[in-house]
Amino acid sequence: MVLGAGQTVLAQSYPPAPVKIIVPFAAGGGVDQVARMLASHWQSAFKGNFIVENRPGASTFIAAEAVARSVPDGTTLLLTTQSTFVINSFLFKEMPYKASDFVPVGRISVVPSFFTVAAGSPFKSLADLVASAKEHPGSLSYASAGAGTAGHLGFELLNRRVDTKMIHAPYKSYAASMPDVVAGRVTSIMADLPVINSLLQAGKVRLLATSTAQRSAFMPDVPTVNEALGLKDFSVANWFAVYAPKGTPPAVVASLSKEIGRFAHSPEGGAKLKAIGHTPAASLPGELAALERDEARNWGPLIKSLNLKMD
Repeated sequence: MVLGAGQTVLAQSYPPAPVKIIVPFAAGGGVDQVARMLASHWQSAFKGNFIVENRPGASTFIAAEAVARSVPDGTTLLLTTQSTFVINSFLFKEMPYKASDFVPVGRISVVPSFFTVAAGSPFKSLADLVASAKEHPGSLSYASAGAGTAGHLGFELLNRRVDTKMIHAPYKSYAASMPDVVAGRVTSIMADLPVINSLLQAGKVRLLATSTAQRSAFMPDVPTVNEALGLKDFSVANWFAVYAPKGTPPAVVASLSKEIGRFAHSPEGGAKLKAIGHTPAASLPGELAALERDEARNWGPLIKSLNLKMD
């Protein structure tokens, strides 16, 4: 009882100073937008000052290392994505931090991706695309925002599962790749809705399937990969989550996590997330830790099979 009371007092006194939410990407992007939404909610909930600090660069290492090396009092947090936090550990031989330097606070949302082709493409379904790839090995290509990104690994997972050899065409960003996808110079891409939505609304691209296990609420008429091809356990989704440095008081972690849930599943918070193409999907710290382990089991063997290593 004494411990519980102590934790309650600790949580009630939080934050002791302004809180920095460090984002490993530039201002204005999807991660930054979510961070600013969450900062506003936390500021209201905790009556403290929450500041978003963008530290892009070095494959997100700059931001993550800053959080890992910070004082574990809950005043420095990391808001990042699964595709960087989990996958980086398999891509890089040397990293300035370890996953064990962090404690999970909670997942906020999930962003489904879609297998996409140009509107003028002859492929009307994912089954059409796969059938052509099998009939003409090495003749079809797919774009991504670079080696090791979710768009690259998601398509390679599809290649492995259906025994095709669609060729990877890496670009510096999704924005750089889309003109070639729209023009048909690259056959396909797996990208999330914020990337492709304006092109979709303009009638320039066609969605063949969603990468997640369930249909997207944003595009309910688009089938899953399971429905399109019968791959029952195929699921690729990028989730957004918060981490704190190891040693952060459990009461503070629990309080932050609780407010993530309140934000993501409130009518106002949910509407804000959905407006930028996110599905609210808050989770507790233990659930996020389990999700990390599942993702590691999914991506580790694939990355190893590709012999994919980054400098």
